[in-house]
Formats: sequence, structure tokens, C-alpha cells
Amino acid sequence: MEEHNVIAVLKRHTSGIRSLSYISVFGGYFLSVSHEPNIYLWSPETACSNPFIGSLTGHTDPVVDAKFVPKTTFVVSIDEKIAVKLFDVYTLECK
Repeated sequence: MEEHNVIAVLKRHTSGIRSLSYISVFGGYFLSVSHEPNIYLWSPETACSNPFIGSLTGHTDPVVDAKFVPKTTFVVSIDEKIAVKLFDVYTLECK
């Protein structure tokens, strides 16, 4: 069996991860979604030092999924009550 080394452990969520999303443009970003109303934004370029960029907040119910909108700086998300939100990853603001 091939052995792999862990580069970093991304800790922020308090419960299991529902989804992860990655986009390679703008230096690369990860999104993580859990059973909570926040979406977390991470940078793989700084994974060894401080990978956490910030929280995308605006949902009042747990987020089900979040995806990057291709060729933009936006993230679209949906929560358990079917509320859809649009966020800008540069400002971390809900539009």
C-alpha cells in the first residue's frame, strides 16, 4: 500500500463536512460546507501556514451545498430552506 503524507488539516467546522468545492483560478480556493449556516473559504497555497481565508455568512439555516461560479469571483449556495445566496470571494460579502 502506498503511503501518503498529510500536508495540512483544515479545522473550522464543528460537525461533518457536507461538500467541498475547488476552483483553480485566482490562485485557487476551496469551499467547505457543513451542517451549519457558514461556508468556509480556504487557500491551498497557504495550507501549511494559515489556509483559512474567511467565512461566507448570510444563511440562517444549514447550508446544503456551495459551488464556485466559473470565470467569476462568485460562489452560489443553497441552504436547507431552499434559500439561494450569492457571495463574492474577494469581499466575503453576500450580494
